[in-house]
Amino acid sequence: MNYTIAEGFRDCLLRTTAVQDLLADTGAGTTTYRLYPNTAPQSAIDNEPTSYATYFIVSGTSARHLRGPCGIGEARIQVDVYARSYLTAQQIAETIRENVDGYSGEISGTNGTMTLRDVRLEDRRDGYEYGSSSESGWHRVSLDFAMWHSQSIAVAV
Repeated sequence: MNYTIAEGFRDCLLRTTAVQDLLADTGAGTTTYRLYPNTAPQSAIDNEPTSYATYFIVSGTSARHLRGPCGIGEARIQVDVYARSYLTAQQIAETIRENVDGYSGEISGTNGTMTLRDVRLEDRRDGYEYGSSSESGWHRVSLDFAMWHSQSIAVAV
């Protein structure tokens, strides 16, 4: 199985204890993180005092040279931070920005290793999503990161 850019970026987000501490859920003797691909499960949304984050690939391309793919891709990934208070959403988003913006290096996960280069924040937006009552909505901060990354190349048979 190939190590995907979605996995690599998630591991990049969680590589520092500052981000881990803000998104950690400890229960039943294990630690999981309130960081979800695409959308959060209903259980995270229903958990009143808790913040969480989602991430998804907005776009991606593969670089090429005259002989075809060269093993380098570019991706744009959006991270959405949700919290019940505006200040908490801003603090989590800022911690993510401080620990990801400008990153270059190797990331390892359970499915492999990849190199990320020039991870950069390209856009930041605030929003609010209404819940069932005016007090139950979520403050949202959206961060768009662009980066170059290594990727596997299919071998011609």
